[in-house]
Amino acid sequence: MRVSGSGFEGHAQGGAATCLLEKEAPTVVSSASTTGSASANWVFDDILEEEHLKRLRAVFDKISAFRYLPHGWDSYGAPPIDHATQIAAKKIIKLLWESLSTSLPEPFAAPCSDGGLLLEWALPTTEVSVTVGPGGIPFEYLITRKGTDDITDEGTTRDLVTLVRRVLIHFV
Repeated sequence: MRVSGSGFEGHAQGGAATCLLEKEAPTVVSSASTTGSASANWVFDDILEEEHLKRLRAVFDKISAFRYLPHGWDSYGAPPIDHATQIAAKKIIKLLWESLSTSLPEPFAAPCSDGGLLLEWALPTTEVSVTVGPGGIPFEYLITRKGTDDITDEGTTRDLVTLVRRVLIHFV
């Protein structure tokens, strides 16, 4: 299901979830970044040291910051974004990034009202949306022709490799 509003077009999981628009996003400051203690990306720090993945730091930090959203962050009782969901989103980004030799732009990332995460890539002719469900699975994907509502591919899977394979064919 496509949703639009406030200049943002996104994918709503099963029509039940909405995703936070970037311009409506609250400012979230992690305690890790203010105290200089543990990194918000502790699981991916070693991966991000690889030179070709350093550009992912900003989007990984943004995804990590979603953990600090309180219960009801959307004013309608939305749950916080759990760690498993964040890790699954980062794995998707990393796998796609490595598969495409860094020619992939950074995705837009937003929390969804059901506790999931939305990842979107705007390519020259295609828009790719991936929704990571609460707890890290299932994954939903929607591929449309840019500037239209023409759906090229869509589906749901519980397998990360299947998701990446389905999405990759639209990036090349």
